Order: sequence, then C-alpha cells, then structure tokens
Amino acid sequence: MEYRYACDRCGEINASNPHRCRNCGSTVFSPISTETLIEQSSGTDTPERIDPDNIGRTGTADPDVEYESSPGVAIDGSIETEDRTEKSETETTSITRVVISLLPVILFVGILVIWVL
Repeated sequence: MEYRYACDRCGEINASNPHRCRNCGSTVFSPISTETLIEQSSGTDTPERIDPDNIGRTGTADPDVEYESSPGVAIDGSIETEDRTEKSETETTSITRVVISLLPVILFVGILVIWVL
C-alpha cells in the first residue's frame, strides 16, 4: 500500500517522508494511505477541477487610463523624455521635408546637364 505523509503541525501532505516540513519546519509526520487521502479530498467542500484549456484571460487588452509606461532607455543609458523624443522626430521631419522639396530641382538640373552634353 502506498502512503503519503502529513505534517502533524500544519497538515502539509508530502509524497515521501521528508526530514523537515517545507511549510512550517516541523519534523513530526504521520503516514496517510492513498485511499484515506482520496476520501478526504472528495466531497462538497473540495474545489472543482480546473481545465487548463478553459482558463480565460484575467487582464484586458487596453491599459488603464492612469497607466504610464516606463521611459525609453537609449543605448548610452540615458532616459528619453517626451520632449527629447518629440524634438528628434521634429528634426527628422524637417530634414525629410527639405530633401523632398529639393529633389525635383536636383533632378531638373541633372536632366539639363545630361541633355546639354
């Protein structure tokens, strides 16, 4: 017959006879047969089994209104702030606009040079 061992102080059930209880540290254990353990584990007071496939999500996809994400950290270890991020995006946008606006002029001059030669 297979036995489990219950701690006499806190009731923690162990599969083998341990040296010390992991829950309370007691060293006194009593053997309990598997049949007795099954009888004690069934009834109206026992919780229902949970199917892992039917476990739903506990959170939501949208963060709370008061949620603030952690700041971005650059490679050098400095913390990016909103002002710094917006400034770099603005500089990139202005450089892109200048290049796009000068592109037709550069192409026109290039075509004229090729046509003249």
